[in-house]
Amino acid sequence: MEWSVERAEQFVDTMKVMLSCYEDDPQESYPNTIEQTARCLGIISEEKAKIALKEFSEPARLAVECIQKKIASGALKTTPRIDRNMRRTPYRTPNRRKSVHWVQFIDEKSKLPYYENQLTGEVTWECPKAPFQVDGYDFVEWEEGAFTEEEFLAATQRAFDMIDKDHDGTINEDDLKEFLARTNHEDQWAELKLIMHKISDIHGFRALWDAMLENYGSKECSAIFKSEFGFPIISEEEIDIHHADDDDKAMVTPISTPKKE
Repeated sequence: MEWSVERAEQFVDTMKVMLSCYEDDPQESYPNTIEQTARCLGIISEEKAKIALKEFSEPARLAVECIQKKIASGALKTTPRIDRNMRRTPYRTPNRRKSVHWVQFIDEKSKLPYYENQLTGEVTWECPKAPFQVDGYDFVEWEEGAFTEEEFLAATQRAFDMIDKDHDGTINEDDLKEFLARTNHEDQWAELKLIMHKISDIHGFRALWDAMLENYGSKECSAIFKSEFGFPIISEEEIDIHHADDDDKAMVTPISTPKKE
């Protein structure tokens, strides 16, 4: 599917936020996003592309420029399929991340995994039923409608920009009233007016959707988001990539560990 210049510019604007402080090589964790960024930079004007590259962190800029060269040379023609066994986990709100106390380690002698609760100090060979971390990444079960942090950040930025008509990084009453009128949601004005001061910037706006996610769960939150903004948190073009079958889902969670004899 060909992207329009307007859509490519929106995507690049989102990436300027996401990749501005990225200290690691994003190509390892988000190869599809880096490739799409490189392709979008080739669609927008050369001037805007140069400005965007300057706003990326150095690791992100180098990763994007590397893909740009591969595309230009013809070495990269298609987007690779996401490897779900590599650091792909559902987005979890800040409050939910704080509740992950179990960490998986590998016993040097037996080479088997064991689990330690960082809050209580409990150590066990049995895989806990609660979410746990491996090398700093959460391993939790996918629920229906779940999305990654990358997808959440991109979707909320796009939604915020739809309301922030003058693109000054803030939402004011006029912005919100116009958006509600445009989307036939004028009946929400009285309620949203009370929290205007909380959602006027992107951080507060995302905090609102974090709360929606905690209260309603991924599936219902995604449905509400789509009804409000007209697009899902997960791009409809990529649902076939992000939602694997049962065999693929099984790859996300490490195998169960044997009980200590």
